[in-house]
Amino acid sequence: MPSVASVGNTIVVSDLSKALSLSGLRIGWLIDRDAHRREQLINLRSYFTVSGSPITEAIAVHALAHRQAILARLEEVTRTNLALLDEFMERQQSRFGWVRPCGGTVAFPWRLDGRDARPMCEALARAGVLVAPGDCFEAAAHFRIGFGAQAAGFQQALNIAARSEL
Repeated sequence: MPSVASVGNTIVVSDLSKALSLSGLRIGWLIDRDAHRREQLINLRSYFTVSGSPITEAIAVHALAHRQAILARLEEVTRTNLALLDEFMERQQSRFGWVRPCGGTVAFPWRLDGRDARPMCEALARAGVLVAPGDCFEAAAHFRIGFGAQAAGFQQALNIAARSEL
């Protein structure tokens, strides 16, 4: 695939968290055409991480070798859950606004009443539904919903959120 790495003075950074929805591995990469800068960045990294986990690296290699299967599953889960989220947001349009994501596996709706979303997120967490409060992103009325990781349980989480009166 063409890469922005071919543009001068550009560093490309990515990871398996975004590329394959494998955030627990904490493995990524950096592409830099500038050999001197690349060497400096590798040296800088050594101040923070002496070495990676061989087990995690082996899992990453396996995941990359089987990326088509992982991406096919991710696409199916994402498509299904996004359709459920579409329906939820339609039913909750008096409470929440949103811009439907055109890509990725995260949505960032907001409370139409402008109130801080943190109390709602904390109440949902106590009920077993994890959404990130927008104040983590300097947007207090917003909340972040991930919809791409799990095939099971998303509809139940939306049902709990719909019943909340926060």
